[in-house]
Amino acid sequence: MPTLSILPTAGPDSVIGEPVGAGQVYRVGAAVRDALLKLRLRLQGEQLELDLLRDQVDAGLDALERGVGARVAPSDIHAIIASLADSAAP
Repeated sequence: MPTLSILPTAGPDSVIGEPVGAGQVYRVGAAVRDALLKLRLRLQGEQLELDLLRDQVDAGLDALERGVGARVAPSDIHAIIASLADSAAP
């Protein structure tokens, strides 16, 4: 695999340098690989959430086309969303 040179700014440099300097990570490359893996996992999780949301929107639109659903006044939407968020909170 070819070598990839990265010049981090001061913020990422200290984030990478601290665990290496403390002996938590053996090499800078290992710290960068770990960070990239965590980024990939986060992005995959976000994509799964988006896919689920799209499925839910599609199911809702299908229900509306079948006549199953309720009409909501635009002025009530924020209150409804807030109540749904409150009921979904752990």
